[in-house]
Amino acid sequence: MSSDSECSDDDTQRLVQEQNKKSKSGGFYALGLSAKTVKSVVRKGYKVPTPIQRKAIPLLLDKRDVVAMARTGSGKTAAFLLPAIELLKEHSSIVGFRCLLLSPTRELAIQTMKFLKDFTKGRNLRIALIIGGDSMAEQFQSLHNNPDIVIATPGRLVHVIHEMNLKLSSVEILICDEADRLFEMGFAEQLRDICSKLPTERQTTLFSATLPKTVVEFARAGLKEPVLVRLDLDSKLNEGLKTVHLRVSEDNKWSALLHLLEFVINIKNEQTVIFFPTKHHVEYSVELLNSINVPCSHIYSSLDQAARKINAAKFYTKKVNVLLVTDIAARGIDVPLLDNVINFNFPPKPKLYVHRVGRVARAGKTGTAYSLIGGDEVGFLFDLYLFLGKDVTAVTPSNPGEDSDSFGIMPQHLVDAQNERILNFHKLNCLLPAALKTCKNGYKHYIRSRGHPATESITRAKNLTVLAAHPLFQVDSTTMERDSLLQQLRLYRGKTTIFEVSKSDKNDCQVIMKRKRKIHDKFKVSSKIQKVDDKPKIPLNKPQECSSSSELNSVFVQVLKPVEDDAYIPYVRPGNQDAEDKALSIGFNQDTAAASFDIIGDDSDMIKKQKSLTKWDEKKKKFLKVKAYDNSNEKTIRAEDGSRIKATYKTGRYKDWMAKSKKSSLNIGESEESNNVTVRAKRRGWHYTKAKSSQSDLKSVDTIIKDRKVKAKNRAQHIKKRKPGQQSGSAKSGKNVNFKARGKAPRSNVKR
Repeated sequence: MSSDSECSDDDTQRLVQEQNKKSKSGGFYALGLSAKTVKSVVRKGYKVPTPIQRKAIPLLLDKRDVVAMARTGSGKTAAFLLPAIELLKEHSSIVGFRCLLLSPTRELAIQTMKFLKDFTKGRNLRIALIIGGDSMAEQFQSLHNNPDIVIATPGRLVHVIHEMNLKLSSVEILICDEADRLFEMGFAEQLRDICSKLPTERQTTLFSATLPKTVVEFARAGLKEPVLVRLDLDSKLNEGLKTVHLRVSEDNKWSALLHLLEFVINIKNEQTVIFFPTKHHVEYSVELLNSINVPCSHIYSSLDQAARKINAAKFYTKKVNVLLVTDIAARGIDVPLLDNVINFNFPPKPKLYVHRVGRVARAGKTGTAYSLIGGDEVGFLFDLYLFLGKDVTAVTPSNPGEDSDSFGIMPQHLVDAQNERILNFHKLNCLLPAALKTCKNGYKHYIRSRGHPATESITRAKNLTVLAAHPLFQVDSTTMERDSLLQQLRLYRGKTTIFEVSKSDKNDCQVIMKRKRKIHDKFKVSSKIQKVDDKPKIPLNKPQECSSSSELNSVFVQVLKPVEDDAYIPYVRPGNQDAEDKALSIGFNQDTAAASFDIIGDDSDMIKKQKSLTKWDEKKKKFLKVKAYDNSNEKTIRAEDGSRIKATYKTGRYKDWMAKSKKSSLNIGESEESNNVTVRAKRRGWHYTKAKSSQSDLKSVDTIIKDRKVKAKNRAQHIKKRKPGQQSGSAKSGKNVNFKARGKAPRSNVKR
């Protein structure tokens, strides 16, 4: 007995020591996750949790309401998926999904589902994806299969809820991924509608890259004793990111792009994403890259959902290494080993640039972000560096600069060589000239909606000295002098006219120009003064009114910030936190409508819709802007709960689907057996089986043979019963057939 007790004590002590070692090692075991969950995480390739995962996962496992703020690429997806999987454990036989995950875009929802499938291997958890663009009949079927987790975009989810009269009383966990973007894209009304149908006793989680005041107000209204986790870094960009800024004229950007793809970037082994301002740029680039035999795929807003999935899958599976996108379609791109990003047009807002280049150098990897900057986009570059708290390093003949974080030009002889190739492609391919014309027209609309940089940034851009070739390009001194001379000639603006070329004062043209200058000097001075005084100020990108530290302390029970003693967080957030929050946030009122329009309005139809958001005010005698979410002109109907909803949310598709599939409506809270919820696995050869209800007029070979045997048997019986003196047809023809002697029926002419 004593030996057994000693052995048991030794085993217990050994297990405790092993657990202590695991907890000290800082792995996923120390966060309270089970062995099955940790196994799926290790299989995915993650070994050490990130800071946001260390802070958020234990709080979520305790079923606390959490608002987490961390930058792009910090591991937020695993931070909210792993606790949800751990709390749900296995599939429930009670009808009704238990976890709802909201994503702002379709691509982000699809990407989250891929991660969720990898993490749920070995568990009996069912997942449903409800996004716009897919078949509603398939989504009805997926909800009838009693999923445990539903990943959805707010617009389609609200449509399905009202179409099916779906109740959300079974939801235990609500997760809002990229909560700031949900409000930024105008989903505030849908979020309130969804939250009004959820039970009060639920766990709510908000993950966001920024923390605007609207998110704080939403947390105050919908969360109970929430905890704020703030792990936003001092540097907005990833540490392993290398930035290259190239000054290129608007007409030469296509040549610069081709040179980067052919001679700078190894597109055979490196994955590259190229951001364009409009979909017309994407279509022209596809034709141009096909001319130089560069395989690529593309995604933009008006592309069909099936085509978007196919093109994204080609890029994820590395069948092609170049992806052409616009901003509206690129928000869900999450490729862990993405190597390069190219900004064909410099983004007009610093936050948009951070989100674009945040796709590169994730999880400790390295990457490069190339930006092609036109003459009217230099001001946006100064806005970005003011946001980052850095100085722009201009490459000059005296200051060669470094490979990273420098602003230079591409050598002119490289651009000229590519321009000649593009002219030849236009002669060979008849689609290119028409596509380029459409592209230029679309770019004019884009400039109208793009906005303007700050006044100080425009002044700094004008005072910029003559740039030299970027260190990325190896150029000898002779070529550099030639390019600098050509650039000075292009920038030269003469102060005299062609009439004043002659130095002689007796010239009639010279005399006329002198008189003209004397007369117009007065008007020039007055016009300058008027411009300075009456010039309307360039509207800056107004940040949304952001929350102060006192407001955060009043809303959240606990605020977790980076601490110096934390070994896994090697930084301390310096400076004024409130000022930095204002820089990180976006406006959500009328200024934000223009900000979202900068991204979405990439063709004439969208711009017309945006311009139509005005109405005439009889009192003020002018047009006033209507809020983007003002649906006063839309037809509405009254739902079962008495609220007014869009008439398009009640189309009768669900009733038609139930009649065709012979399904009964879902009864939330009952068991699967009583609701006849069955999920049958497809057997081998299931697509060859014939439906029972369908009847075919064609007979099979076996049926024909069987019928012929029956006819032959009946004929033989008829021969036996004939009269003694009567001859059969075969006897008349001279054939001696004695069936009785043979003892068998006549053979039918059937080939077996």
